[in-house]
Amino acid sequence: MSGVAGNWRAELIERHRDLFQPPADFPGAVQGSPECDAGWLDLLDRLCVRIRAAVQADGGTFKFSQIKEKYGTLRAYWDGKLSPHAAARVEEAIALAEARSAVTCDLRRARPAAWRRLADDPLRDAFRRPPGGRAPGRHRERAPREAFS
Repeated sequence: MSGVAGNWRAELIERHRDLFQPPADFPGAVQGSPECDAGWLDLLDRLCVRIRAAVQADGGTFKFSQIKEKYGTLRAYWDGKLSPHAAARVEEAIALAEARSAVTCDLRRARPAAWRRLADDPLRDAFRRPPGGRAPGRHRERAPREAFS
């Protein structure tokens, strides 16, 4: 893929035509086109490769019905007819991609999506803190112990 500079969604769909089944004349109009930002391109490409392997091994049918971001993580839905074993491999691939998306920012790849701040976000100063961690860039000096005496 040439990268995020071009139309990365169309490139992803074209590369994995068998999983998206786009119309021949306009691949961007396909049902299941990713509704997320380019930071997850590598994650989505790896998901497609894993799903293709499961489908080809089974000989069944597969088609993405929706790919989106929800609550900072990836959601992928599909239709098709696969054996129980192949369907389990597909669901495992989706679960792996969902877990990876939780620690990959879909906008900039710089921070997890749960830490992302947007300029137009009314809650831009309210970081969600990772378990046991501090929000990046927001450290407060502790008051000296004498101040509480």
